[in-house]
Amino acid sequence: MSAGLAGSARLARAAAVLGLAERSIALVDRCRPLNAAAEARRVSELWAQGRPTNPAWVYAPPPDLGQLRSELERLRSELARGDAVEALYAARARELELEARIAEAVGVPRFKQLARERYPLPVAGAVRERARAWTALGPRPAERAEGAIRSDDRAHPESLLSQVLAAVAARRLPISVMLRDDLQSVAATTTDGVLIKPGVLLRAREAHRIALHEVEGHVLPRLRARSAPLGLFRVASAGAADDEEGRALAIERRAGLFGRERQVELGRRHLAASAAAEGADWLETVRILIDCGTPDALAMEIAQRVQRGGGLAREVVYLPALERVEQAFEREPELDAWLAAGRLSIEAARILKRVMPELVSAAGPDARPRRPASRAHQRE
Repeated sequence: MSAGLAGSARLARAAAVLGLAERSIALVDRCRPLNAAAEARRVSELWAQGRPTNPAWVYAPPPDLGQLRSELERLRSELARGDAVEALYAARARELELEARIAEAVGVPRFKQLARERYPLPVAGAVRERARAWTALGPRPAERAEGAIRSDDRAHPESLLSQVLAAVAARRLPISVMLRDDLQSVAATTTDGVLIKPGVLLRAREAHRIALHEVEGHVLPRLRARSAPLGLFRVASAGAADDEEGRALAIERRAGLFGRERQVELGRRHLAASAAAEGADWLETVRILIDCGTPDALAMEIAQRVQRGGGLAREVVYLPALERVEQAFEREPELDAWLAAGRLSIEAARILKRVMPELVSAAGPDARPRRPASRAHQRE
């Protein structure tokens, strides 16, 4: 077998292992408490009675991912000695091995330490200061309920469900759009489509922002990646999930949908996640948010989100990712097309742009990955 064919086969196998690993680990899903809704009601009632207490969350039994972790470590070791492209696969294997260890530790003391390795607090204080400034802009506007539409109102053309369905139909996207009660966010994107939490009251503009975030920021890059000649576009580079969120926020800002209310929301989430990452429990996180002017019920909701699993607090990466992505696009506008083409981090996009520039057209973010002429890494 030629060196080129051997390299291609090695990366095809690596992509298969990484894809299976991500699906098996399912980190965010494993961090969702089984009794989240019941505990939310209980602690809310106790809070109203002046008897605040921490939730007693129950999680599914931890998985045994030892064999998968060993396979990921073998893969990392094998590819780390290779070229720049193989090193990107190795870095993703290392990231997934860490996520596997976090998944095995859900609900136990070592969880938070492992989570900080994956989602570290920003080193610079500028991001937290920006979060404080955004939070100080004020509480969520009182007019939210006025003119609000249920997220799952199929009869209303401006509901979140209707707007996502319209965007999917307009582009003829081969994905599903489903309702899911246990979401801890209003909407989420999976490998199969978009999930929407029913019963959430949203104004039309807010629903439009969320639909744009999910479809343009998450769904389209994943669909484009399906036809990519390099498997890394599909299985993600290390850090891709973080920069994907940053780019989705940048898309909101470009569309003029990054207003005061959104800034307040993101500021609160960042401060709550930072508190959780630094050791605050649910109750302490709620009090920190209330001290910043957050309504009680919303403070409890945000605290539950950042404390899932025992303090995953992945929201600490959102604002740094937004800043990183926007700065990168300002200096190198062509990087937008690379992130739009699949699940790549800014760092991975820069490397691939240098060593395999023909993979993605710089014509614009709608460009799909292209299969170039003979190369060692393009037969996946």
